[in-house]
Amino acid sequence: ELVPLYAEAEKKGIIVCAASGNNGSSQVSNPASIKNVIAVGALQQNEKGEVSRAPYSQYGEALEFVAPGSNIYSTYKNGSFAFLSGTSMATPEEVACLAITGSYHSQNTPLEIVSHVRKNANDLPPAGKDIFTGYGSTPIGNLLDNIPEKIGDEPDDPEDPGQDSIVIKKERIITLPVNDLKMVWGIGSFNDQRPIMVDLVLNITSNRLAELTYDEAVNLANTFFGRTGLTFSDKKADVYDAAEWTARFYHRHANEKQDVYKVGIKQITVTDEKGRTFTRFGEDLKISENVRFEDIPILTQLK
Repeated sequence: ELVPLYAEAEKKGIIVCAASGNNGSSQVSNPASIKNVIAVGALQQNEKGEVSRAPYSQYGEALEFVAPGSNIYSTYKNGSFAFLSGTSMATPEEVACLAITGSYHSQNTPLEIVSHVRKNANDLPPAGKDIFTGYGSTPIGNLLDNIPEKIGDEPDDPEDPGQDSIVIKKERIITLPVNDLKMVWGIGSFNDQRPIMVDLVLNITSNRLAELTYDEAVNLANTFFGRTGLTFSDKKADVYDAAEWTARFYHRHANEKQDVYKVGIKQITVTDEKGRTFTRFGEDLKISENVRFEDIPILTQLK
């Protein structure tokens, strides 16, 4: 009875996903086995970080994708949280990938989005689409960086350079320097010199085609006092000193579909080893900047 409903949903542009099932058999369960439904299985990770199909995850010809489904920290009954395993934990992750991809590439149809996800999935052994992991897992970066192909015949665009031409895309970069930011957190006394963890949350307001990158790959969650140290310019900050950020840059790819971009720091939080947390919010920091598209320099040209 459900088959016509799923077929109608597909006609209306609704992508339906369902868990493959948890009895470990070689047959995907219903409704994941229905033609118009995307079946999602579960992955597990061992102590070495190796990823494989979870033994409970049902598989078969109908399986399309797999996602992490073992020991997932999630909401639980009575307002609590718990570590849960199952293909029902993996399916929402795949739904999120499809939804984000569809939102990011909103000019494409749902059919094109599904085809795009299949094409850009991370293939897992055995090679190619198989009954155990389907097309594989779906890293969101691959789905957003690559452009989905159009499906079906469309009239020629008079400005289309043709298949034999090279299309040059202009890439622009927004740069927001964070200069002379000084912040002090007191944690008891001069001698209370415990390691502090720093958590930086960026608030980027932009259009769906923008992508956040870092100017330098520095882990902001480090410790002080002779360990790895959190570097502020060319020196380390003591726990009782002012923490300084100087000339740290955050980049944002820009696209002409939006005229003004706003970039900034939303929140900075430090926590000592006793779990005491101190937070400063972006409203106080006032580290943000509006940048117009025409003021953003062209960084490079890409094929």
